[in-house]
This record gives sequence, structure tokens and C-alpha cells, in this order.
Amino acid sequence: MDCKTFKEQVWQYHEEALGQPEMEACEAHLVNCRDCRNIAAGVAHFHEYVEAARQAEPGPFAATRIVAAMESALERSKKQPSFLSLPGLKPVLISFALLTGVILGITGATSRLRQSGIISTQDANIQTMRSDLFITDLLDEDRILTLTPQK
Repeated sequence: MDCKTFKEQVWQYHEEALGQPEMEACEAHLVNCRDCRNIAAGVAHFHEYVEAARQAEPGPFAATRIVAAMESALERSKKQPSFLSLPGLKPVLISFALLTGVILGITGATSRLRQSGIISTQDANIQTMRSDLFITDLLDEDRILTLTPQK
């Protein structure tokens, strides 16, 4: 057996989950290989530690201390007033948030429509004058605006 094979089977070897020929091959390899003996010792130490941790008993008053800590934390949270616990403040804050949202929504939508050219007060005024007067060219201060007739 080589070191690679032993390392792959070291957990099964320690738990004695290998067949008789594999167990004998591992034991023969451990006689000749110091590195694999160290690995096997580390696995044995790990198993001992896990077993000791499984059998450890908590202190006799551990449950009482845990419950007391939870109760004191609950009492502290009840004593500390929350900013939103004031009775009249929640409706005011909700109304303010809704009003702010509506104003920002209208402002944002209007600016996007103006940027995209859908809403333009100058264009709207020119279109109104053109349709009222049936004129295709309008003089706007220092420049002439040529409008194409609508179909």
C-alpha cells in the first residue's frame, strides 16, 4: 500500500470499516511509514476529542442562566422607547413619505417627458398657434420655425 491510498482510507481504517485484507495492508504500511503513523494518530486524537465533546454535560445552572439572560434582554427592550412608538408620529411619517413619493414621481415623469420631447411648452404653444391660424411658418423672436403640416 502507498501513502496516497492510506490517506484515502484512513477514516475507514480508524473506524474499522475496511475489510480484513485492507486493514492488514494499512497496519503493514503504518509499521514502515512515519508520516502515515502521524496522520493516523491525528485522526485518533480527533475522534477522541469528538467523543469527549459529545459526552460533556452542561453546568447544572446553565439553563437557568440562559433563561435569565433572555428575560433581562426582553425587559431592556421594553424599557427603551422606540422613536416610532409615539402614537401620533407614525401617521405623520407615513403621510410625509407618501406625499414626497408623489411629488418626486410627478417631477421625475415630467422631466423625462420633457427630455424625450413629448412635452415641450414651446412646441405645444407653437402647435396650438399653428392649428388656430393655419400657418406653416411662425416667427419666434429671432428665428423662424418651420413646421411640417400634420396629416
